[in-house]
Amino acid sequence: MKLKPIIPLKKGPSPQSPSITINGSGTLTINTAAVERYGFKEGSHIAILQDEDKPNDFYLIETKDANFPKLKKAGKVSLKTGYSAAKEAIDTHFGIENKAIRLNLAGQVKTELGTAIVLITTSLKDLAHAKAQ
Repeated sequence: MKLKPIIPLKKGPSPQSPSITINGSGTLTINTAAVERYGFKEGSHIAILQDEDKPNDFYLIETKDANFPKLKKAGKVSLKTGYSAAKEAIDTHFGIENKAIRLNLAGQVKTELGTAIVLITTSLKDLAHAKAQ
């Protein structure tokens, strides 16, 4: 028998993955890594979209439509907004019920509404075409 030791990795700050968190009451927070990667700005409006052809697929898009939630500062760089309608839609579709969810942003795809950021998708083809920036 020839045993090989597994050496522990040195702990240090790990790079943050671009993500959003939606708490149980619908507050949506865009983390610093996502703000920096995708260029979200305070005062921008965002929309979460569900694909009607593939209802398990959800996307995030910046919009000029003032009917959608406006981003506010949540920290030095992170942003947040209230978006209970999106939380309800995701909860209802996936049966989550009032739990906070964290969604890693999986890249971008071109849509008829502009460039959208992939939140949830069950299509490997879509993920293969998503471009992480």
